[in-house]
Amino acid sequence: MLGRELAAIAGVTLPFDVQTNAVFARLPDGVAEALHARGWQFYQFSAADAWRFMCTWNTTKEAIQALIGDVREILAG
Repeated sequence: MLGRELAAIAGVTLPFDVQTNAVFARLPDGVAEALHARGWQFYQFSAADAWRFMCTWNTTKEAIQALIGDVREILAG
């Protein structure tokens, strides 16, 4: 769900297919910093010039929707 929702946002690309609980995404400039400022925790994955998002067994649909909402809000300016 996270990969599908991120890939649907203009300017966001996924350099790899999602195969596990990790999603790697290339974000437009400033988005990662703004998400970190909002308390989201994810990490830079320099090997792919992307950001690494991880889901756990208890990640909720609501949490993913909140993250996607924040990305869209940040991009809307």
